[in-house]
Amino acid sequence: MYILKLYLKSKIIKYFHLLYYGLFSIICLIVSQIVKIHNSDWDIQTVYNIAVNIATKGKMGSIYLYQYPNNIGITIVYSVLFKICTLMKLTDYGTIATIFNAIIVALSGILTYLITKKIFGNKKAMMVAIILLFTTPLYMYTAIYYTDTLALFMIVLITYIFLIVNSIKKENKIKKAIGYIILGIVTYIGIKIKVTTCFIVIAYILYLIFTKKIVNLVKENYKEIIAFTCTIFIMMTLYNVIEQNIIIKDRKKLNAYKAPIEYFLATGLTGKGTWNKPIAQTATKEGKYSEKRIELRNIINNTLSNYNANTFIKHLNDKLKFTWTDGTYYVPNQINRKPVKRTILHEFVLQSGKYVKYYKYIPQIMHMSMLILIFIGICKVIKNKDFKNINVIFYFLMFGFILFFLIWEDRSRYILAGLPFFIIAQIEGLEIICRKRN
Repeated sequence: MYILKLYLKSKIIKYFHLLYYGLFSIICLIVSQIVKIHNSDWDIQTVYNIAVNIATKGKMGSIYLYQYPNNIGITIVYSVLFKICTLMKLTDYGTIATIFNAIIVALSGILTYLITKKIFGNKKAMMVAIILLFTTPLYMYTAIYYTDTLALFMIVLITYIFLIVNSIKKENKIKKAIGYIILGIVTYIGIKIKVTTCFIVIAYILYLIFTKKIVNLVKENYKEIIAFTCTIFIMMTLYNVIEQNIIIKDRKKLNAYKAPIEYFLATGLTGKGTWNKPIAQTATKEGKYSEKRIELRNIINNTLSNYNANTFIKHLNDKLKFTWTDGTYYVPNQINRKPVKRTILHEFVLQSGKYVKYYKYIPQIMHMSMLILIFIGICKVIKNKDFKNINVIFYFLMFGFILFFLIWEDRSRYILAGLPFFIIAQIEGLEIICRKRN
């Protein structure tokens, strides 16, 4: 019996990754259909409608992308997907989008496991996989085919490709250069989906500067870095051509409706920093772009003038709590906006659900535990001056998210893109606690 237990244990460890891939993917696909939404009342539906129109009629049918050109990237992705499906005579676009998004979330979980395994080995990878399996908001987000989940996928994909490219031997110069070109393409696409996807690149650069490794890295890989940079610029040119000839054809209309960057800053300064209807109306109304910028700057100045030191600190504290203390990452609100059918799963997840009392503490405990464990890891790094610890990259990433959303428009769902790395980073704190107990 003992030998049988050892044999089964060894087999589970050996094939754990396959069990994890299968289980995580199946749950994602099933949950996506249970909490599926249709005709929702926010940006997701507008982007979906535009993508369908472009794929089927060759036109947008809306001024939305003139107002919010930051969502052109995701619109292109779904337009291409819907066009391919149209050619294949598949026209249930809502189901297609949901299944595609479920696959994206599943792949994000798989890549997170592979990243952890490549950096830290099997033990930590298994721990991360187990945590991911119980991170229930990820399953719920399979129904929300918007920038949050696509950014989640892009940030882990960028990291995984970098690890693969970095493992290529120096002798394989052509292979390494091709790898950096692919990395450049994926990085640029990620940035156009959501700007926070580039934070992992910035975090890595800061880590290299902090550990004084950047000079040697540039000397040894300057050709590859040039290839990466040139790829970014080529992609930028190509993207502008696609945008101006297929999506945004009327530049005058863009100038008249585009929300200036000040919109996001003005929103971030007001209340808890979340979407504000009057500011949004000011930013996207028809008018001269330069005049809207002046109007929004006046709003920013007036808002700042109403703060003193104490009230501004309270404002920042409110924003921090609003963004970082929600373990559901705002998903109950998202799946409650026009679900196809209210199911038993909704009764557990939604605030108005019959059985929410049995569920609501689970994501909160997991999220707050994660933050505490990350803090323990950071304290250890500072105490031991262990700044070469690879987790420092993830700490820089988290600091970048915190700083960015203190300034910018914020909501707890916006930190979803960094979640895989926050989960990885907490393992350090967990190991510290386990070592002390032993």
